[in-house]
Amino acid sequence: MARSAKRTAPAATLHAAKKARTAPARRDEAAELDGDESEVNEFEGFGGSDGMMSGEEDALDDEDGSLEALDVQESDEEDEEDSIAGDGQDEGSDMDDQMISDDGEDLYANLDREMGDQEDEEDDEDEDEEEEQDDDGGWETVGTAPSAPLIAPAAELDKKRKAKAARKLSPAELRALAFAELTASPISNVLSSQVSALLDPLTPAAPSSSPLQPVLKDLHTHITNLPKQKAVSLDGLRKKGRVVPPVEGHNGKWAKMDLAWEMPRSEDLRVTGAWAWGGGYKEMGEYVVEIAVAMPQSLLQQKDYLFPRFSVKVAHYLVILASLLPSSLGPVTTSYFPLSGSLGYALDIRAAVKKGEEKVGLAKAKGAVLRIRIVAPASVFPTNKLAPTGNVVRPPSLLASTEGDNPQLDPASLPPTPLHSTALHLSTLSLSTTHLKYHHSLATSYPAYTSSVRLLRNWAQRRGYDASLGLTSDWWAWCVARSLNVGGKSAAGDVASLAAGGEAWAGWRKAVEWLASANWTEGIWFKSMTDETYSKDEFRRAFKGKPLFVDPTGTVNLAAGIELSTLETLKQDAKETISLLLAGIEDERKFESAFAREVRVTERFDNFARIVVPANPKVDADAAVDHPNSLSYLVSSINSTLTRALGTRARAFRITLPATPPLSTSAPAPKTPSAVTLSLGLILDPSDSLRLVDQGPSAEDEEACADFRAFWGAKSELRRFKDGAIVESVVWDEPSADGLGPQRSTIVRRIVEYILGERHGVPATNIDFFAGAMDHLVVEPYAIRRQIYLEDSVATGKGFTNVITAFDELVKETKELPDLPLGVASVQPCSPGLRYSSTFTPAARRLKDFERLPHSMRHIEPHDMLLTLESSGRWPDDLEGIQKIKAAFLSKIGEGLEATRSVLRAELVFDVDARSNDDNVALEILTATGWAFRARIFYDRSQLLLEEREEQLGDAADSSTGASPLDLYQQRFVHAPKHHAAISTLQHHFPFFSLTVRLFKRWVSSHMLSGHFADEQLELLVASVFIDPATTFNPPSSGATGFARVMERLATWKWRDEPLLVPIYTFTSAVTSGRRAVLPTTKKAQAVSNFQELRLAKPNIDEHAWVIATEEDVEGTVWGVETNKVVAVRIRGLARATSATLEEGVVKGGLVVEQLFSPPLADYAFLIHLDASRIPRHFQALAPEPAALASRSRSSVLSGSMMGDLDEEDDDIRVGWDPVADFVDQLNCLYPSVFLLFHSEHGSPVIGGIWHPSGESPRAFSVGLSFPVKPVAAEEGKAKVVLDKKAIFREIERVGKGLVVKVEETKR
Repeated sequence: MARSAKRTAPAATLHAAKKARTAPARRDEAAELDGDESEVNEFEGFGGSDGMMSGEEDALDDEDGSLEALDVQESDEEDEEDSIAGDGQDEGSDMDDQMISDDGEDLYANLDREMGDQEDEEDDEDEDEEEEQDDDGGWETVGTAPSAPLIAPAAELDKKRKAKAARKLSPAELRALAFAELTASPISNVLSSQVSALLDPLTPAAPSSSPLQPVLKDLHTHITNLPKQKAVSLDGLRKKGRVVPPVEGHNGKWAKMDLAWEMPRSEDLRVTGAWAWGGGYKEMGEYVVEIAVAMPQSLLQQKDYLFPRFSVKVAHYLVILASLLPSSLGPVTTSYFPLSGSLGYALDIRAAVKKGEEKVGLAKAKGAVLRIRIVAPASVFPTNKLAPTGNVVRPPSLLASTEGDNPQLDPASLPPTPLHSTALHLSTLSLSTTHLKYHHSLATSYPAYTSSVRLLRNWAQRRGYDASLGLTSDWWAWCVARSLNVGGKSAAGDVASLAAGGEAWAGWRKAVEWLASANWTEGIWFKSMTDETYSKDEFRRAFKGKPLFVDPTGTVNLAAGIELSTLETLKQDAKETISLLLAGIEDERKFESAFAREVRVTERFDNFARIVVPANPKVDADAAVDHPNSLSYLVSSINSTLTRALGTRARAFRITLPATPPLSTSAPAPKTPSAVTLSLGLILDPSDSLRLVDQGPSAEDEEACADFRAFWGAKSELRRFKDGAIVESVVWDEPSADGLGPQRSTIVRRIVEYILGERHGVPATNIDFFAGAMDHLVVEPYAIRRQIYLEDSVATGKGFTNVITAFDELVKETKELPDLPLGVASVQPCSPGLRYSSTFTPAARRLKDFERLPHSMRHIEPHDMLLTLESSGRWPDDLEGIQKIKAAFLSKIGEGLEATRSVLRAELVFDVDARSNDDNVALEILTATGWAFRARIFYDRSQLLLEEREEQLGDAADSSTGASPLDLYQQRFVHAPKHHAAISTLQHHFPFFSLTVRLFKRWVSSHMLSGHFADEQLELLVASVFIDPATTFNPPSSGATGFARVMERLATWKWRDEPLLVPIYTFTSAVTSGRRAVLPTTKKAQAVSNFQELRLAKPNIDEHAWVIATEEDVEGTVWGVETNKVVAVRIRGLARATSATLEEGVVKGGLVVEQLFSPPLADYAFLIHLDASRIPRHFQALAPEPAALASRSRSSVLSGSMMGDLDEEDDDIRVGWDPVADFVDQLNCLYPSVFLLFHSEHGSPVIGGIWHPSGESPRAFSVGLSFPVKPVAAEEGKAKVVLDKKAIFREIERVGKGLVVKVEETKR
């Protein structure tokens, strides 16, 4: 391909900066050439230690393919010392002495030399002419690498600002300025120490000081002096017992071709890769040193650019070289390491010195792995043959039709093979050397460049980005290089760079910001160092719809072989990291979230699937011609299919293949499996993912409609919508199995299952999804729902709408009641069922023949609400009188509601255990449609009276009864309504909050922790996950992911040492403005201070183990008085086990979600077994007993027990009755300091108990012990007694007669 003779001018901004350095007086003149750019660009250039580039066009040497760049020496002495020498002949350099091998050849390819021969600098007049040329027609020509921006004096900056006309900045520019200010700002000493501590174990010894130098020299000498080997084929090597890596063409006719082997030329063996330019990276204690060995030109032919000729010769050369390694390496192990795409394999060499033996050879460089790659020498492949639009792999159908012939092929008729062309370019020594020099010059210009690359790579690896996705080690270096504004024009406000910040942290932030805004499909270019090797149009045509990221030479697409979906996921991760960096939290927390926190797939993705496909699928061979194998083509096709099928439902997704393991050179290759498992991670849009209809093209566009029908198959149908549009559509409204209703949350799963089966023949049984697997746990069995509910809210898909509608109707009727002394001014809901957070979806009960239901299915859950009456001055001034007035009003309201006939029953209920000045009266309402409500009256003056009473009594006010009447009043009438409103608002912002909190409550109950945590506590904990300012993820868009994150929060929260801060009341303003919600600074400081005081005052943590502070409760003690350190430790241990089991089951397969909700009963000291048929909520148990649900015994649960009268009728409808909870409360009152009980509120027939440590210890006998004791052997003449456990078990059975089956002590 002939190169264009057109000369491209450097960017005006570059020359403006260069003139600023060489001639400050000419700044204004240069700035006029770029008048439309931001004023920041006037002071940002790319000159530096490399010297400034002249306008002379770079040339591509046709002989060896290396790039030549112009090197202009600075006139001043300091710049001359810093500039890169033209020929690398600095004799005084210690590094140069170590880089030169024994035979005088440079293993490091003269890194201190420019990327080409030095040429004379043109005069300023010619330079000025080129500045004025329009560069829109081609790539900008710049130096080899960017250098430090020139910082103008403050006065000069001010002058320039005043000279320019002010213009309004766009939102994107404002965001860029905000982030630039953040990037340029100094970091704290603590953060700097954290960054250094992270980088230390990642940074290998520099080449100049590495003990590898003599090893590399010996290796170079040995390889370049090897004798010529006898010609042999790949099959011949196999017969000799050699392992041949499975490259393209390793079987068939190519494997039978005898190939010669000769030693490489001395100058064709070079150290390349990241370690050579200082960017080495330690991973699990190892770092890779790449060595490029160019095959002798005599072994290659010009037509070897046609695959698989070159790959076969490379494999042959590598296998023989692996058998000829020098003994100077010492004991080593060798293996073939798979490279990405069509690059084939490299040879890995590791030290194999046993422990205690002397370290020799390679073992002296701890952790070093030599990776030898076979490449092509310069000028072997014609440049025009390797164009992105060219063809280097002949289609199989064409080869079959022309077998035995030698036809003249029309290149235009052949499909482009850009992936193979890219692989050939990357397999040339000239391009590898050019890239090496480029990064080396960057590392020289920017001291923090290498550290920034390591930070970015570490950040990415924690999120699962590795070479199996095509993201090689060099990829992250290119991203950092591009983020330095090497390509394109400067963005407004782009004032920060590594040179300005001088910190690895700043460079990493800069790179992440660039990744967050990268547009891969439009194409990303560096400023080219040379003429256009290939035009932009060629790249865009060859990589249409694929990511495009062209290297500085304009030769290869660095993103070739990387799926667009992978880079979009990377972009999404970068956006969330930027959001984290802009959050108003401490830098240390930002660092911990970005680098220290373990990233689990169950937390990161909203849905995760395992897809089993054949290892060697049958595909169209011609269509897969540009892929190394059929599996690679299938994965790429699935990516394209899912991109189109999911559309806006998924913000990003990523398909990951299992990593290809290295092949040992001494052991036979393992048998190839018949199937492989792909991992699909989805990041969903919370609203679009629930969309029922996918609309296609209009019926008038016949061609588009035909394409739509061909893609969707039988699911496509022509529909007319309300706006009159007639379009092709796909509807996803089919109900789920087991009466779970439409289940919009599973639409994405159904789309993936259908389209993979339709387009790629993958059966639904081969696809295992994570999200949705737990949904059945928060729904009663379908058969029971049909039996007890008047209308199944789940099966109909109405969800919580039914109960809210019933509540609104009751409120309307209550407000319209006549003949009330004071009308009802307002009604506030105050119940989990009315804020979408009850474990089970409320549904109207079938009241007809209710008495015929077994006792295990009779529970009716009431929904609390608070009534506010019209104001009046006739309320009494004493608290006891207020309760009597409340009872009278509620009785009158109940009579009025019963008169409307919409209410079946309205009864007053009293709390017999309440104090006289507590709120102790409520109205239980049972509507004719099967809904139950519990109403209380809110009277605001009660708070003032309670405050006056506490002030009068002081510390003596109910000091022995736990929470004071004022605390209970504020909890019920002040904080509870506010909490309800805040949670309802949160649910409207985050659709999957409801399912998450319901799953979490189900988990807490299943592990028998009911009664130790208030509903409000659990809801605040889940809310902290959705509005977490320190997370690097989007808010969860599935209940399963939300549940996984809650488990992680529980497992990592240090509740002993820090409160949980949840800005539940002010998060809306932050979320709507795109910021992260944080607790206001003053309230945060107050919350931390209150927490420290609480821990100092009550170090035993017998209550308020969880301190969850909000804007309305900075002390964090409104909820959770019942939560002590024992249950806090218990739930954290359970969360850790659940999180680990969940991650393993999802990633490896075989997850049984019921196991996550099964309590480990062996942990308890004793178990109380209950009669399941007598538990009204047993139908909600995780595994209800069929016999208990079918029985209809006439014996009463109260008969003969201390829990009620013998003659009490048990067939009446009892709203909210839970005998298990009452039984546990009664036992706690009888033995308050003897044991701790654990039970499930959802009908489990087992109660677990553990003994209090002090109760099990022998003690001296005394009168008035509150528990039975028995004597033990006397010690030193003193009589001792110990807790009589069997007597307590008998007492428990007596108290629970009719409910308790037995009490047993577990074997621990």
